Amino acid sequence: MFAVKNWSQVLDPAFGIPTDVAFNIMEEDDNEDNRQEYIPAHKYFLAVVSPVFKTMFFGLAKETREVVPIKGLNKEAFKLMIDYIYQKEICWEERSITLLLEVVNMAEMYDLGGLMEEVKKPLAKFPLTPETVVPVASTVQEFSQFEDISNQLLDHCATFLATQVLTTKTATRQFASTYIDSPYYATAFKLLELAKDVPPAKCHNCMQVECEDRLPVSLESMRRGCRVAFRLGTCMVEEVGWLVEECYEHSGHKWLVRLEMEEGEEEELVKVKLINLFFACKL
Repeated sequence: MFAVKNWSQVLDPAFGIPTDVAFNIMEEDDNEDNRQEYIPAHKYFLAVVSPVFKTMFFGLAKETREVVPIKGLNKEAFKLMIDYIYQKEICWEERSITLLLEVVNMAEMYDLGGLMEEVKKPLAKFPLTPETVVPVASTVQEFSQFEDISNQLLDHCATFLATQVLTTKTATRQFASTYIDSPYYATAFKLLELAKDVPPAKCHNCMQVECEDRLPVSLESMRRGCRVAFRLGTCMVEEVGWLVEECYEHSGHKWLVRLEMEEGEEEELVKVKLINLFFACKL
């Protein structure tokens, strides 16, 4: 039985099913050579996945031209949409924030719910740095018509700013002075306002706002996977490991700890009394 496992191969002329339409996406800054770059496809295949394409090619005022010119769209985003439709593998993490948001525009315009959900994933965890967080937020504001996505991204930027940049009053003043005369002024100070509502960041290990590195582990703060330091018996060498599970013995309350080992060494578990355990958040 004949079956297509990867629809992207259908675009290969060698597959034997020729394309019957091409798109000429004309951007404002295109030169003459770029204006002759066409994106091929199959009408029936596009119509199956998108009601907009279905209307375009099989509606009452159907498009009959072999090359369909389209102005005002982002060419690279349109290509990614076609790649998605033909199930090509796409590395979304390598795309810029502008391009990802242009793909959101494509998904909305051509009613592709699956593509919308697909592109939301890299947007939700878009990588930020102290230098890029404001420019990224500024770009997001240019796509404010997508209210839910825009608000989520601005919250993402504000959370990064609050937890990674504005960690001291001095850092906050320096941030404000950096952008006071910048073209990004409005965006930067909007982020400052949003950052005020971000809950204080907790240490990922001790789970406290003020890290308790090197402080004793209390019964209330015990949890599996917590990284701890301790000494065994009279040994002066400090060991580091992760809490595995509680143990109750006649000698007292203990925890089973998996020692931190070098690569290739066998795993070793030891029992340590609660009073001998200390948080090892920064070791």
